[in-house]
Amino acid sequence: MPVRNAARFVDAAIASILSQSFGALELVILDDASTDSTWERVLAWAERDGRVVPRQSSVHLGPALSSQRVVEESRFPLIARQDADDVSLPSRLSRQIDLFQRFPDTAVVGTLYETIDENGTVVRPRDCGKLFRSKLFSPVPHGSLLFRRVDFETIGGYRQACDHWEDQDLMVRLCQRGSLRVVLDALYRNRVYLGSRAYQVEEAELLQRQQLALRCLHQATQGRDYADLLNGNPPDFCHCLAFYASRAHYLW
Repeated sequence: MPVRNAARFVDAAIASILSQSFGALELVILDDASTDSTWERVLAWAERDGRVVPRQSSVHLGPALSSQRVVEESRFPLIARQDADDVSLPSRLSRQIDLFQRFPDTAVVGTLYETIDENGTVVRPRDCGKLFRSKLFSPVPHGSLLFRRVDFETIGGYRQACDHWEDQDLMVRLCQRGSLRVVLDALYRNRVYLGSRAYQVEEAELLQRQQLALRCLHQATQGRDYADLLNGNPPDFCHCLAFYASRAHYLW
């Protein structure tokens, strides 16, 4: 769990993991140079439960590097992602691990989700249609992912050049290692609100990064590697999908 300035919600996120029916876990939390009381909240949980492993960065790493660092700090062969303002339902990890055990070709497991607001109210229900609509983006949220460490290390982990779409980039490369499987129940609650990390990025920068993501993911659908695009310049025009991708949750 990488964390930055999430003091309002981090307690609920941590509690949801420590309350999992699968309890043989460690919860590695990396505070990415927060300027609020996030670090104090993390330390308080670490004192109460020895499964919490607190780590802190003195400089702001950003989404991709903080995600990479927190995986490197963990010790187990299976890695589960959890975002600091979201909530996992109690059976999430056990249901995901069951899929790994039953299907050896699995590379990554996600779950369907509900969208909640800053008060925890469900504002968007589970959408099974995401599994069947043809689109470039993943049908499951980043925070719901479970994957093998060996696959993560083989593909090179998160890439800083893909900041703010590092989850999509990771998914594309993980799925080259094996199958994506999805728990059809909404075992994850994705919190969307105006103060979230996604909305603290300058509009121009976010649109530029979404443009790059669209170009790369389109190339991936054609079975081609897109590493050569990551250091290039985005086109001058802005595709309508970039606007949609940058603010779709806000529309809801």
